[in-house]
Amino acid sequence: MDSTSLNANHRSALQLRISVASISWSDGRQALPTRELGRHRTKSRHQEDPAFHGSALEGLNKGRERRAWSTASILAAIDRFERHHGRWPAQKDFPSDNGLPGYATLWRIFGGVRTAAKFAQRLRSETSAVGHHAPR
Repeated sequence: MDSTSLNANHRSALQLRISVASISWSDGRQALPTRELGRHRTKSRHQEDPAFHGSALEGLNKGRERRAWSTASILAAIDRFERHHGRWPAQKDFPSDNGLPGYATLWRIFGGVRTAAKFAQRLRSETSAVGHHAPR
C-alpha cells in the first residue's frame, strides 16, 4: 500500500468518528480509554476518602512551598553556592539538591545562568558597599 492510500484510509476512519465509549457489553458496561478510567477512579477516591483527599492537597501545598522561588531567594541561593564552592554555579548545578532552584525556574526568571550570576555579583557588590551582607 502506498502512502496516498494510507492517508486516504486514515482520513476515512477519522470521518467515521466511532468513539471507544460506544462499544458496550451485554452487561451494560462500556469501554473507556485508560486515561478516562484513571480519572474516574481518582475522582471517586477523592469523593469517598477524605484522608486521601487531604493528603493529596497537602502534597500539592508542599510542592508549591518548595517551588516558591522569588528573584531575591534565587540570587541568595546562587550567592551561597558561590561562597560554599568558590565558583558560580553552572547549568549542571541546578538540581534542587544543591539548594538551588531547578534550571527551568532560573531560565524563566533570568534567561540563563550567566545573567543570574551577573545579578548575584551586582547584588553582592551593592550590599557589601552599603555594609550589608546578602541573605544566607
